Amino acid sequence: MPARRSRTDRWRDGLAQIQSRGGGLEIAVDHGSPTDRLSVDSMPAVPDLIWRVRLHGVGEDEIEVEHPGALGHRMDLPAGTPLIVAMTIGQNRWMFRSTVAGERGPERIRLILPETVERCTRRSQHRVSTAELNLPAVRCWVLNDPSTATKAENAARAEFGQADPDDTFDLDQPPAGVDLGRGFQAELANIGGGGLGLIVQPEEVSAISGTRLYYTRLDLRPIIARPLELTVRMAHSHSDSRQVVHAGVAFDFGLNPSHKDFIISQIDRYTRHLHDAARAAAA
Repeated sequence: MPARRSRTDRWRDGLAQIQSRGGGLEIAVDHGSPTDRLSVDSMPAVPDLIWRVRLHGVGEDEIEVEHPGALGHRMDLPAGTPLIVAMTIGQNRWMFRSTVAGERGPERIRLILPETVERCTRRSQHRVSTAELNLPAVRCWVLNDPSTATKAENAARAEFGQADPDDTFDLDQPPAGVDLGRGFQAELANIGGGGLGLIVQPEEVSAISGTRLYYTRLDLRPIIARPLELTVRMAHSHSDSRQVVHAGVAFDFGLNPSHKDFIISQIDRYTRHLHDAARAAAA
């Protein structure tokens, strides 16, 4: 009788399964070990941005995925950029380190395939012995009246020129003048082309309700001096075996279209910072 292979041994089969289903991987710029991920003046650890990208091909030495991006804007990852990559199938999740090998046309990038991967535990879905991802904090409130959000979004945008990372900012304090309902705390699991993936702990999920609009703060301090504020729409959600909710929310700039370019520019700026930090760490 042949020996039974473990789930970790079958990770290549898992990649093929994800590709056949039109699924994706999660990638993040590896800008140093968790203890190294500090900005100047000993400020708090820099949060990671995790991009959800479609898996297009699996070869002997490389895998091919789409360029990370948001709202039609491509986020460039030059050849040589070190990455942390995660793949998820059902309740099972694996992570590994990789490097961008180059582009495959204008829409795809090639990643070096590792020799081995490491399986994550259920309680440490973004941490293994060789890599750890620090998820950004997100604060959301039910948006009762969407028309009241535009003024607050524009006011937050206007403050960016004067914002300082050392300024005290209460992420949980509701913005003035916005008609809000109940709120909840979350973590940013990933960014996709049209929205965000959120992780919400069981004690926070009571404020999640259907496909409603939410006023959201995304905390990328200290690199982005002030939390980003934007409107999102709940697209889907499901609970795992631990009653943790995994929610997908879509960007919604319907009432404030000028806010879109600003949000994209700040996410792009943050991505470039992570890439520059990774290049400096490798030098």
